[in-house]
Amino acid sequence: MNLEELSEYLNLSLTNSQITQLQRYISELLRWNKTANLTSAEDEHQIIDKHLFSSFTFLQARDLAQELKIVDVGAGAGFPGIPLKIYNPRLNLTLIEASQRKVHFLNHIIRTLELDNARVINERAEICGKDEEHREKYDLALARALAPLAIMSEYCLPLVKIGGEVVALKGTDPMNEVAEATNAISILGGEIKDIKTVISPTSLKKDNLIIIKKIKPTPGKYPRRVGIPKKRPLR
Repeated sequence: MNLEELSEYLNLSLTNSQITQLQRYISELLRWNKTANLTSAEDEHQIIDKHLFSSFTFLQARDLAQELKIVDVGAGAGFPGIPLKIYNPRLNLTLIEASQRKVHFLNHIIRTLELDNARVINERAEICGKDEEHREKYDLALARALAPLAIMSEYCLPLVKIGGEVVALKGTDPMNEVAEATNAISILGGEIKDIKTVISPTSLKKDNLIIIKKIKPTPGKYPRRVGIPKKRPLR
């Protein structure tokens, strides 16, 4: 699948300028990947199939054609945050990433693509969730291949405003994970709003977008200190 086919399949209506930006992003990722080990994808088609497709499926969970303050938690090489920022330049994007080598790449991409209102925070999500600059400041938090749902919720829900949402991309059958995380999500101030299935046009693999709405403030003791959400997930 190439970018034009991806655009047509997802009905994205990408402009020539946006396609050029995405191609530059892919090229830089492949170049950096030779030494920085940013992704397991080895060529352009794998990046499109594996990363860009799943990034743009987030558009099925929330209307992103408006000005929103969004945070990509565990941003890695920039998916889904960077493609969504290219799709809508009006988004105010924060990328949270703990790995310094990935942070170097993300800062390089933001400069190279001249993305305004985009920044990278080299920090753990648990630290950001306690920081007044970030706590309950975002309209939307995005998570892709981050952690099991209960752990991911403790990373993300403290960052989201009341009325905002967390969207997490999960695998083929997420219902057991959802059931195990429902109480944790409630403790953290959220509730499951919807689950949307997306199907890859190349592998026909089914993934699911879990949409969590923030309905009340997250109690002040959450997130717990670094490492504890992963070591002792909320039940």
